[in-house]
Amino acid sequence: MKKTALALLLCLLLSLLAGCGSPFVASYYHETDYSQPAPQQDTQEKGEMVTVKNAAELKSELLALVYAGVEESSIAFDPAYEGDSRGDLDAFCGTMHRDDALWAYCVQNARYEISHIVTHDEADIHIEYAPSALPVDEVMKLNYAVGLDRILRTAMEDDSRRLVILIGNSSYSADSMVALVSRVYRSDPSCSVTEPSADVYMYSGSGRQRLYDIELNYGLDAEELQRRRAELSVFDSNSLLGEDRSDGMRALDLARYFVDNCVLSGLSSRSTAWDALIGGKANSEGLALAYVQLCRQQNISCQIVYGQYQWREHCWNIISIDGQHYHVDLAACIRDGIGKGFLLNDESMWAEYRWDTSSYDICAGPLDYWVLTGEEREPVMLIPAETEEPAETEAPEESPEPSGEPTEEPTEEPTEPPEETEAPEETPAPTEEKPEP
Repeated sequence: MKKTALALLLCLLLSLLAGCGSPFVASYYHETDYSQPAPQQDTQEKGEMVTVKNAAELKSELLALVYAGVEESSIAFDPAYEGDSRGDLDAFCGTMHRDDALWAYCVQNARYEISHIVTHDEADIHIEYAPSALPVDEVMKLNYAVGLDRILRTAMEDDSRRLVILIGNSSYSADSMVALVSRVYRSDPSCSVTEPSADVYMYSGSGRQRLYDIELNYGLDAEELQRRRAELSVFDSNSLLGEDRSDGMRALDLARYFVDNCVLSGLSSRSTAWDALIGGKANSEGLALAYVQLCRQQNISCQIVYGQYQWREHCWNIISIDGQHYHVDLAACIRDGIGKGFLLNDESMWAEYRWDTSSYDICAGPLDYWVLTGEEREPVMLIPAETEEPAETEAPEESPEPSGEPTEEPTEEPTEPPEETEAPEETPAPTEEKPEP
């Protein structure tokens, strides 16, 4: 009787524990950020063979070999391996390039040799890496695309020609990465002697995993890059300043330097700060980039504007003085006089300039060149309406005086004399005949 009661009690307890109201039943969800597979040497002792129990562990181990740059290794399959060891190996070696960006970038071929050892299988793995790929340990690996601008700026500062970046979660396309290279340089032209052109090759993995193989071309060899960088590094903006140390006057002193020492060029090749500061001849972009560099040396907020002047591509600057923003067009300063291009507001620019106003600060400060310097403003010459010259009218035709010679209608003057107007050959003069005796 006691045994029956005890059995009933146990059944009751088991039913409670298995029911929906059991305090031990729960649902758990955990999500982790992308992280690269652990290198092989971090997950096993040197010479120790890794044993895998299922396809997921096999895939993870193969990736770990590639991320560690291993060329040859061995993998043991657990006697109770869940799946087909040979079939799984064959599938992963043939399709991993579609699942992982690093594998697609650097693995040229992956093969295996599998053997059955008493109770389990063992595979010898051989991985061949593409000769054109950088070594795996030189590939930068990021979880997210945060800090890319800093990485690119550092690469330009080092005159790097190539960098490869693997990002676990990225929305950048190859074209947007090219645009980022340009944007980084233009935001801080001091990071490079010249703006590099970028060729970007992108490899995709599962999800949003991306690998970018970025090649930078500066158009100059390494020796010339170093020489120009050294010349720019010793350029001292303090030597250009007068006694007045206010931000406005320092910005004016810097602008005057370009007016006095730089020639405005229309060549697209003269577009760097070095061209303006050292070469002495630059186009509007070179002038604007050089002005950014000098202003930042003086802790004056300055940015470059890419827009249009008279419907042609043109660059100038926006600077901040006492919390107000102003346009500075050094090309106009050189061409038309410093008062025509220094400390301009938006309203004065609308007639001839075009730019993306949503990308730049509003320029509406109270200063201009004459207010800043206290010089007498140049008078504006206005022609009254009544003094305007009348429209030209055709003069009445005069009746020609009669003459014995016929008149010819005027014809357009030919640029070259026609053949028929060439002088005729000379003929011998007639000789006088003597009278016969």
